[in-house]
Amino acid sequence: MAVVDGVRSGKIACGPDFSDIDKKLLPRGVLRAWALRSGDGSVLIMFFTVGTFPLHHEGYLFEDCKGGGKCVSELNSLKTNLSLRPVTTNWDYFSG
Repeated sequence: MAVVDGVRSGKIACGPDFSDIDKKLLPRGVLRAWALRSGDGSVLIMFFTVGTFPLHHEGYLFEDCKGGGKCVSELNSLKTNLSLRPVTTNWDYFSG
């Protein structure tokens, strides 16, 4: 997926805290996306596909947390606060 590749490579700018991805870069059906990339190359991206945000939201989570740090702490927080269902390697469906 182009967005994942762009975040991983740095072509889509983001840092160690979640930030919005420009809507022009998102695939059809994705309303909003947040991404973070840590210095160790860890990546966490939330693709929102249904939204009456913040009351209810659904979408897909891409996670490739390589070690400790911000990526893992954010992932653990998401696991606590959202319902996650594995889809395939590195991908989960979320709702909350």
